[in-house]
Amino acid sequence: MLIVTALRPALDGRQLGDRVDVVFYRGSERKITSLEFIAPPKPEAPPAVGTLADVLRTIYAQQQTILTELLNEVPESRLTWTPDVTKWGAKQVVAHCRMTLWRIRGHI
Repeated sequence: MLIVTALRPALDGRQLGDRVDVVFYRGSERKITSLEFIAPPKPEAPPAVGTLADVLRTIYAQQQTILTELLNEVPESRLTWTPDVTKWGAKQVVAHCRMTLWRIRGHI
C-alpha cells in the first residue's frame, strides 16, 4: 500500500500507451530508461466453473509446494523472530496465509 501511495503522484493522469523516463542508480552510476504503461495480460478463462475450480486447486497446490520448499531453507530462528510483540513474524504470516487458502479451498 505504501508503494502505491508513493507512486500515485507519478501515475496520476497517465494512460495506457504513455511512456515515462525513469531515472535510477546502480551504485553511483546514474541510468535512465523509458517505461511504457501497458495493460496486464488477460488470463485465459476456463470454459466452465468446474474447470475453474480445478485450475484453482492446481494453482493452490503448486503454491503450497513452492512455499514449503522455500520455508524449508529458512532457519527456525528466523521464522519465529518478530520485530516486536505487536507485530507478526514470518511464521504467523505463513500460518495466516495457509489458513486463508484452506478456507478458500473449502468453497471451491
